[in-house]
Amino acid sequence: MKKILIALIITVLISNVVFAQKDDDNIDDKINIPKDWKGKEKIVIPDGELTKVVFIKYNQPISHTIEQVVTTGDNNGYELSGLWWKLGKYPGGVPYTINPSKAVKNYRLRQSDVVSAVINSMEEWDTAVTSDLYNNVVVINNVARASTARPDYKNVISWASVSDPNIVAVAWMWYYTTSKELIDADIIFSTNYRWGIDPDGEGTTYSLSNAMDIQNVGTHEAGHLTGLNDLYSPDTLELMTMWGYTSYGEVIRRSPESGDVEGARAVYP
Repeated sequence: MKKILIALIITVLISNVVFAQKDDDNIDDKINIPKDWKGKEKIVIPDGELTKVVFIKYNQPISHTIEQVVTTGDNNGYELSGLWWKLGKYPGGVPYTINPSKAVKNYRLRQSDVVSAVINSMEEWDTAVTSDLYNNVVVINNVARASTARPDYKNVISWASVSDPNIVAVAWMWYYTTSKELIDADIIFSTNYRWGIDPDGEGTTYSLSNAMDIQNVGTHEAGHLTGLNDLYSPDTLELMTMWGYTSYGEVIRRSPESGDVEGARAVYP
């Protein structure tokens, strides 16, 4: 029933997509990761009234520190980042823009399929809470980029070359230092990896053995935008959507597990 509901939502949402600007292959989409970030999964940089936080998803285990995790049962739990959207500012939900151009060009995917996979990732969290968390009207802009130097108050989901080859995706966000209210959040999928789409989400109809599933990684990254940290406790949490690592062919994190949902509801009851 849940898959049918999501499919119906995506059908409606695609009809509400707004298109803007044509592709420009001359744009430099290189994301340089500082050397002192290497091996770190969360970077927090205060800058006066604003703070930048970067969540990094790797393709293999790294050294890390485990913060306080709220355990809610076997193989369930969550860890809150403390970040949140002031939803009253966004009638209909937080708006975002998708730039599918690199995914379409590099991996020969259909733009409509890429857009559907990304929207589905965001809507998984909408269905997890009672609030209208993310806006149903999505802008498609083939030159939109992540705001890594300063916030531009536009939430962009795109593909770019990332200097660290071990990084699969990044959630790059800005918030008010004092209140921790989010004001800008971008998701960057690394073009160092091949990306694909499994139509049924079961890992059977279409082989993703040599590709990262867009929705699988996208749902995880959207979890950071929803206020959740990565999880790294292998004895209890390895099946959670917010588990910190991923691999080719993985599709099990397309939908939040019960612990992920409880974490989201702790932020947006």
